[in-house]
Amino acid sequence: MGLGLGALAVFLTIAALTPDSALVEVPMVLAADRLSPVLGTVYSFVLLAEVYTTAVSSLFGLVARVATGGTRRFAILTVLVGAVAAGAGAAGFSTIVATVYPLVGYAGFLLLASLLWARLRGRV
Repeated sequence: MGLGLGALAVFLTIAALTPDSALVEVPMVLAADRLSPVLGTVYSFVLLAEVYTTAVSSLFGLVARVATGGTRRFAILTVLVGAVAAGAGAAGFSTIVATVYPLVGYAGFLLLASLLWARLRGRV
């Protein structure tokens, strides 16, 4: 129930700022900025820290699965994967979302189809 109320609050906030909220990539930053420019700045830094901590942990997890920590291969892969991620991040938030979300959806359909196929063939 709490998550639903939070989602409703976010929706109502963004809806109250229409049409301005449609012109920005992160409408909640606009909402925070309208309340107070200081709050908007703080909220922006919190979001930026959230994105970077998520990116660092995800990239570390990826490299740790491929290479053993403390090795030269690990160090090289960390730099390469970090460079690729930084290059992808330069594309912009809305571009990444518009590209990645459909790909994840297609991958989900492919996974469901393969599970259904395996089930029909009696392998699962």
